Amino acid sequence: MLPSGLIISYTTFLALQVADQIVDQLKYTFPGIDVTNLNAQQLARVFGVPRVWVAGAVYDSAGKGQAASIADIWDDEYAALVRVSNGQDLMEPCVGRTFLWTADSPQSPIVEEYRDEEHRSDVYRVRHHVAEEFIASKDDTGTVVSNVAAACVYLLSNIDT
Repeated sequence: MLPSGLIISYTTFLALQVADQIVDQLKYTFPGIDVTNLNAQQLARVFGVPRVWVAGAVYDSAGKGQAASIADIWDDEYAALVRVSNGQDLMEPCVGRTFLWTADSPQSPIVEEYRDEEHRSDVYRVRHHVAEEFIASKDDTGTVVSNVAAACVYLLSNIDT
């Protein structure tokens, strides 16, 4: 599968912005470019992929009841070339899908608004039922027969910028 993008950590993104090889390639290929303020689209051109996604999500890696310890979800050591879907075609091979379902709105989240005078405030309630799944074919017993997601990702490790 040809990749539709590259996923890198925010720290890797910052390091690539000042990497001599990247800066030199852009400054001589695109005269007049501001090499002090490179963005993801410009890095995508250098790497020859349609998009570069900068993973910036974090989570609390501490155990329950312990002081918070915030850590990046995407490790600086890894990058991934991935194939993601461009639309609604469920037959298109890709790494995974986010399924959204709501009985009264299968296309988007339900947003409801009402006034709570007791608290003198407006209340917004949102219903959003989703499930993220890696794409794989399974037989009747649940055994993976064909792992489509694995064919749509090339994980690069030992990244050193």
